[in-house]
Amino acid sequence: MNDDKLNQLIAKYLAGECTPSEKQEVERWYDQYDAGNKKYRNNDTDEMQASAERSFEELSKRLSLSTPTRLTQIRPIRPVIKVWLAAASVLLMISFGSYFLFRQYTKPQLTANQLSSPIIPGSNKAILTLPGGKQINLTDAGSGVLAKGGGISITKSANGQLVYTSARQDAPANAGKIEYNTLTTPRGGQFQVILPDGSRVWLNSASSIIYPTAFTGKTRTVKLQGEAYFEVAKNKQKPFIVTANNVDVKVLGTHFNVTAYSDDAATTTTLLEGSVRLSKGSSNTLLTPGLQGIALHNQNNISIQKANIEQVMAWKEGYFVFDDLSIKEVMKIVSRWYDVEVSFRGSVENKKFGGTISRYKKITELLDNMSQSGGIHYQIEGRRILLTN
Repeated sequence: MNDDKLNQLIAKYLAGECTPSEKQEVERWYDQYDAGNKKYRNNDTDEMQASAERSFEELSKRLSLSTPTRLTQIRPIRPVIKVWLAAASVLLMISFGSYFLFRQYTKPQLTANQLSSPIIPGSNKAILTLPGGKQINLTDAGSGVLAKGGGISITKSANGQLVYTSARQDAPANAGKIEYNTLTTPRGGQFQVILPDGSRVWLNSASSIIYPTAFTGKTRTVKLQGEAYFEVAKNKQKPFIVTANNVDVKVLGTHFNVTAYSDDAATTTTLLEGSVRLSKGSSNTLLTPGLQGIALHNQNNISIQKANIEQVMAWKEGYFVFDDLSIKEVMKIVSRWYDVEVSFRGSVENKKFGGTISRYKKITELLDNMSQSGGIHYQIEGRRILLTN
């Protein structure tokens, strides 16, 4: 990696603008650079070594001043009092997630089984389905224009985003038949899209979003299955509505996360900025920042509670953050990202865990740390993982 590219990637990393592959590239460089010996590659010139050292020191310095959104130290989970996540540690930040701590109520035991063939983490993968049914594999598509029609241009940007642009900023309501696109991520996939109104959507694994190629009506309505984070472009005259599992999330312009997997018990909306109105059946409530609304699939009422923002938003930042979750919930989240099947034997699925690790680590690192923390054994056969006491 040349100096200019390295410096650009470091700047993007710290600004939170790296793609997953770029993030891995920076972390791989950081891990390979030996800070003690001040040496990166044996055949580098003195000038190249000096440049690498400056990049390393700048990255370490700036990481130590950054906000606690990357890695969070986990305090022990106590049997009676639930302990909240502590502030980010500079030491953890510099180690880039190589440290991972799992605590639970039972006494630790050391047991681990290694993979015969590696299961790799997820990455940018998605399928775009156009109105006529034509599908575009965005994983393989190069950057540039993918499709055109109806005054809309669909492109894949150099950093891997799907972008919609229109010559008409606000088409009239009677502009003609509304056409819809569907963006779908598989298990082990994620993707970003900029909608025709400029709203940004981050789609998590095993998810899909249906949206019009132009917002021509009185509202901007999209349909979600799975999980997505939204940064909605402001438009007071045209509310933005996310429909998911019979829940409507109505906003004018704000930042929020919606988790709406069919195999979860509820649809959860977490608000980071602005305000959100939730409705389901006869229930209607307003969210303020830092709160989340929970709508059980089999009920019409919506409950409100304080949100663990770090845990909710960890996936978008490239991490898993678990705070007092059951092993069953932990592995449900993990299985979607690594595209594996998980089964349990004994009472292991009810044990509680807390910890933080990069989503781009090998799954065996996560499982080994769980095993070393006590009471968890695992076996891997192909893409199947068995967890036992």
